[in-house]
Amino acid sequence: MTNLVSKNRLAIPHFIGLKLPFFNQKVRANLCDWLIVIQCFGYPAQVMIPLNLGINTTTFNFTARIIYASISLLLIVFSPISIRKTTLGFLSFSLFWFIYGLRLIYDLEIIGVQFLETSSFYVYSFGFGCSLLSSMAVFSTGATINLPQSLFRTYLVLLVSALLMLLFLFTSSTVSLATFFLQRTSVMTDTQDGLSVVINAITISFTGTQLALLSLYYLLFKPFQNKKILFWVFILSALVGVGLVMLGASRGPLLTLFLLVMLMLWLKLRSNASSLRFFLKLSVGIALLFVVFVVFIQPMNQDNDVEIVSRLTAFADERANNVKEERDYEWASAWQQFLSNPVLGDKFVTDYDKSYAHNIVLDVMMSTGITGLFVFLLFFYSISRKIWFFFQHFDSFPLILPFLFCFFSILLISLTSGGVFINVSLWIYSAFLSVISFANASILSNK
Repeated sequence: MTNLVSKNRLAIPHFIGLKLPFFNQKVRANLCDWLIVIQCFGYPAQVMIPLNLGINTTTFNFTARIIYASISLLLIVFSPISIRKTTLGFLSFSLFWFIYGLRLIYDLEIIGVQFLETSSFYVYSFGFGCSLLSSMAVFSTGATINLPQSLFRTYLVLLVSALLMLLFLFTSSTVSLATFFLQRTSVMTDTQDGLSVVINAITISFTGTQLALLSLYYLLFKPFQNKKILFWVFILSALVGVGLVMLGASRGPLLTLFLLVMLMLWLKLRSNASSLRFFLKLSVGIALLFVVFVVFIQPMNQDNDVEIVSRLTAFADERANNVKEERDYEWASAWQQFLSNPVLGDKFVTDYDKSYAHNIVLDVMMSTGITGLFVFLLFFYSISRKIWFFFQHFDSFPLILPFLFCFFSILLISLTSGGVFINVSLWIYSAFLSVISFANASILSNK
């Protein structure tokens, strides 16, 4: 039998007319929640677990993407897609992926474009399997997710990812702790062709940024009362997050962390719950952290600066002397390709290195032209209206704040890294924000 379609809901028929008794709303919501958390925040753990078990990470990741796509299909088939109050977002998202999907199929199958040295399946599995299908699953089920539970799961996955990376780095290397901060660190493993990077420096730093942000949210906005141990847990996890940012020595995650911490502190000052005593404690904590790095780490190797400081200094010098980085050439290539085909775009890879543009907006323009850019901006306009409403009524929707900071961190990093099909977390989390209900994010849900 086919579900009736009301004016507020777009219902998809149950697969061959059957319902699964055990696949109820609660099960679907939990499954969708884990789908979001693991794909948006769990990649380091997804890599570190097979790496520590001696399993081939490429095969494991390949299998994981198939599992994610299968779960997404189940959620789509057995859940009606609610478009109430999110009609513009859902329709613009669907239209954009129709346009971009045609671009991928045309480039890969008709004119033989190749992304780096990968297969077409690599592109399809990320683009259609993870980004598109998982986002559609979120549109169908995400509104029923328990937000406090989802937030804790996100924090837990980030913490586990961070600890697994640190454990691997410290047990597989003979260098001292201080030396790690004097070089840019990646997680590498031995292969037949030599050392291979399985988690790059940007991912390490970005994981640290998100862990530090969520830890700071708990410290600033969640009362601990008699649970003082939680206060110190979040202090330590915040320090771990900052440590990962330093280890990866990536400028984008560091800038993202700085900007969002400033915004979070400003919101705390605005709230009625702000406490001078707490801010004094926070200031002391920041000062102690600064002392640790300056007094104990920097002097250990006086011939070198901490790597992240060296990279920031070098970046400023390069810009002053008009020295370009590889990313500048990728941006220039994407821009020129857009100008050569401004209406429908040129192709989904740059002419410079057959990769993505490392900027989500440029990648959209290069791939789909003004046509796709208009729909893309329409989708994010629908999200921005909701975000603006939440900020205007911050005191009524405190629970939404950490999800907004997670989204901002993903959005900001997408402006300097990745492209359309590979940026799975941006699409999934954007869909999640589109369907979060005001009632579920209200102050009543935070009690």
